[in-house]
Amino acid sequence: MTSRRTIIDSLHRCLCPPYFNSLSSVRSGPVAVQHLFPARPKSFSSSVQSTHISTTIEEDVYSPSPKQDGSQDPVIRKLVTPDSVWPNSRAKDKYFGGITIAFNIPDSEYTGLNKVIDLASRSMFPGVFLAAEELIRKHDYVPDAKLYTVLIEACANFPGCLLQGLAFRLLGEMKERNFVIGSVVYHSLLRLLANSPDYLRRLQVLDEMKQSWYTLTDEGWQNVIAGYILDGHLEMAMEIIEKRRSNGQVLRRNIYKDVITGLCAVGEIDEALRFVRDLEATEVTWVTSQQLAYHLLAAATEQLHLEATLIFWRKVIDGNMFNPDDGLCLATLNVAARYGEPPLASDVFRVLGNRGVQFEEHHYAALLESYVVSGDLAAAFSVLTVMRGAGVPPAEHTAHPIVQRLTQSDDVTPQDAFEILQSVQRRGKIVDLAALNALMAVHVARAEIDAAFEVYNRLPDFDLRPETYTFNILLKGAQEQGRKDFALNMVSEMKEMKVPPDASTYEGVFGACLAQEDYEDAFLWLEEMNSRGLRPGLAMYGALARRCYTAGDGRYRVALAEMSRKGVDMEKFIALLGEDDQKIAEVVG
Repeated sequence: MTSRRTIIDSLHRCLCPPYFNSLSSVRSGPVAVQHLFPARPKSFSSSVQSTHISTTIEEDVYSPSPKQDGSQDPVIRKLVTPDSVWPNSRAKDKYFGGITIAFNIPDSEYTGLNKVIDLASRSMFPGVFLAAEELIRKHDYVPDAKLYTVLIEACANFPGCLLQGLAFRLLGEMKERNFVIGSVVYHSLLRLLANSPDYLRRLQVLDEMKQSWYTLTDEGWQNVIAGYILDGHLEMAMEIIEKRRSNGQVLRRNIYKDVITGLCAVGEIDEALRFVRDLEATEVTWVTSQQLAYHLLAAATEQLHLEATLIFWRKVIDGNMFNPDDGLCLATLNVAARYGEPPLASDVFRVLGNRGVQFEEHHYAALLESYVVSGDLAAAFSVLTVMRGAGVPPAEHTAHPIVQRLTQSDDVTPQDAFEILQSVQRRGKIVDLAALNALMAVHVARAEIDAAFEVYNRLPDFDLRPETYTFNILLKGAQEQGRKDFALNMVSEMKEMKVPPDASTYEGVFGACLAQEDYEDAFLWLEEMNSRGLRPGLAMYGALARRCYTAGDGRYRVALAEMSRKGVDMEKFIALLGEDDQKIAEVVG
């Protein structure tokens, strides 16, 4: 075989390091090695799933020549990337995000170094690197600072930061060769690092630029800001932005968008809102995009930030930016409920209604809560009526905000609420049973069981008939106050009205009986409950075990055995038998 001159150049190693790591032990023959670029994504068809972008090493075109120390450099081989690894052109475009792919060196009207520059400017990957390799191998081009600069720029042109390692290896070779590293190189690296979380590399580049007395261009600063945003160093990004804006220097809109999105992601809604307001006041051309408005509204509702929610909801709706999805509407509805903003809640209902959404209990519950928090009890009561009329009967917990407000607030009393309901009835409007149930629950919570019974007696005045939950409210009060006679009276009325009992009904009667000196009837109610197929809760067994234990009744062991069968930690429970009910409740669960 004719001896050929060997080109020994570390640029080849830097251009294609994976090749040369594999080539050191290869002499001849076709061998597949991993390409610089990543393997084809998994979304491609299974028929080509195992195929990777690879190169084929053909016959040696240069023989190795010995170094001064007797060792040999890896040979330079012809590198060919088969286009057949991509099933079609669409697959290429999908992976490379629209970047033109040239696995063979593409045509160009230029030659030599100008050809490499042309391919780099047109983002022809990996053709630009193959052209640079060909320039050195076939045309004896001696690598210089200009070639390195072009290749580092090409790395920066590639989408994302996949070629960051290659770019910094090229930078390292420039330093080894004592080339002057120009400002263009550093700015290309900053552009590459704008898509990379490697803040240490960014600090390195900025420090080297400072030592070389290079000044950052406007684009350079924007790439630095973008990198800080990607790192999550929002304070540093904001500091640079504020300083440049104060000096009248314009930044790209996507910089503003990215920093606002970053602030939303970390929950800094106040800062994001301040920044948006500042941009709207000072930047004549600034317009909040649909995508950014969505991020702002979603973050505001997630953080339950009322002011931001109101502002961005109005911006989205009044500006016809987009139709908020169900999740965003529900989140906005929750904010309206928490802060008592019925207009906002009503507007959300309007948007959902226009989209034909079937309203459910949680929609109405949020609307009701917004009225309660705002102090409009009459409107809150009307929501209960609307729900039943819409075929969505109020659940037991729907009116809980009303109960909570009347129980904890001194500015409105249960009597005030009852008078509101009487006023509603006088106007010829329907009062829902859930409203009277709520008033009874308030009296029970205030240990006013007789007042609760008075409300119960007024049900016929509103043309209402009690339901199981109505009696359960009263029985809960009887249980808490140990009113056995009252509980038995309520049970009799239930039987007379043929209102079916449930587990809560038996629990109330059981508890009232258990509070008596003679608690034998509690066992009877427990037995009847079991006979009806209603399972007593652990709290009932726990209360029974404690009552028997304190009374010296050995039957507490029966209750403990049942609790053990249901998975209660009996050692902890037995240790607490002489303690208060709250601790026992925690163990029982």
